Amino acid sequence: MTRGTSRVGFTLIELLVVIAIIAVLVGLMIPAVMKVTGLGPQATAKHEINQLSAAIAAFQQEFGVKTMPSKFVLHENLNAYNLSDPLHARSRQFLSQMFGRRLGGSTGIVNWRQRTPAPTPTNAQSYTLSGEQCLVFFLGGIQDTTSGQPGCLGFSTNPADPSVLGGTRRGPFYEFKSPRLIPDSSLKFSPVTPAIPRNGFLVYLDAFRVATRERPYVYLCDYSTNDYQADTYEVVGTSPPTTFLTAYRSAPTRYINQGGFQILCAGPDGYFGNPAGYNPSTGNLDLVGRDDLSNFQRNRLGAPQD
Repeated sequence: MTRGTSRVGFTLIELLVVIAIIAVLVGLMIPAVMKVTGLGPQATAKHEINQLSAAIAAFQQEFGVKTMPSKFVLHENLNAYNLSDPLHARSRQFLSQMFGRRLGGSTGIVNWRQRTPAPTPTNAQSYTLSGEQCLVFFLGGIQDTTSGQPGCLGFSTNPADPSVLGGTRRGPFYEFKSPRLIPDSSLKFSPVTPAIPRNGFLVYLDAFRVATRERPYVYLCDYSTNDYQADTYEVVGTSPPTTFLTAYRSAPTRYINQGGFQILCAGPDGYFGNPAGYNPSTGNLDLVGRDDLSNFQRNRLGAPQD
């Protein structure tokens, strides 16, 4: 009688099944662990800030520009720019750098918002974009008004009108996630926030405040030495409220990224900066500014920097 052959170990298929099960379990556990430890949104925000920084570099290379403004006037009628106003002059010059001298064609009209009916010299509108809006407009391009949800379509290569749909395009330079890409008019604020006029341009919510729709990523450009444009977001605890930018302007070079740009995330508490500004004794921004994230520091602003 032949004795049955005993089997030692696992077959290849069994090993693959075990590995697959372990991989699934690990995939299920990691988000839960990150959520419990509070590292999920922070890791996501830091990764996205790095991605946005790379997208800015790609935008600058594509259009041959050195900076991407963080305060910008956008006229549908290009003849409406008041070139004696520094902001208007800077904005008009930047458009010429991006799209060339043929921008606007014979009419001088560009339908930046895809309005219906299209703008004319008599009903053309103008918009002032702040940092969080500039970030999405330049990296995303023309807003998608046809799909029923906010989206970005890049810019047309048409030299007279980059706002037209279809055809070859430049951008988008960043893939904004739809649930977090919202009109600024949909932003919600805490009671301490003053009423801020909104114009409907898109902003990108940070990883901490998706459900409450409170805080987008903010972009700030340093045009020269500590020449950051003022922004609308306040710091807590001041009366009247002051812009969060005050804290960063008063900080040393390593906190303001002179000659470059800032991408800022307000962190878990939802507040940018700090009324006290920079604290020389600790070397960090105190209190509400300590959990802020930026493109110019590897860690939170209140954490030890390496």
